[in-house]
Amino acid sequence: MRSSGAKLFLVIVCGFEDAIAKIEALGRELLLPLRVFCSDRISDSDKAFHPGATVFETDYDRGQALQIAREKGEALEKKWPLGHGDCQSLVIFFSNCPNNTLPIFYKAASDWKPLFVRR
Repeated sequence: MRSSGAKLFLVIVCGFEDAIAKIEALGRELLLPLRVFCSDRISDSDKAFHPGATVFETDYDRGQALQIAREKGEALEKKWPLGHGDCQSLVIFFSNCPNNTLPIFYKAASDWKPLFVRR
């Protein structure tokens, strides 16, 4: 197959580093002239309950919050109580909320009103 010289760009507002690496690897595997640009790369330590995250002051606080988020998350979203793919993301955009964010932030129920409703 001859190359047309075309270039393919993927521009991302924010994304997890491992997901971006998978996209880049798939582009190479498919021999695509793909370049990925990401404004804000998110690492595992940016996950809500990661031991390296700075969201909580103590491990005890992190454990307590994880228990609450998991229990309520299971009631809201059985398959992914901590966000799609267990991402534990804390990303919220002004226009919507990604499904890999903690469901307690975006999913409504009869006994739960989220801060950021997913549309």
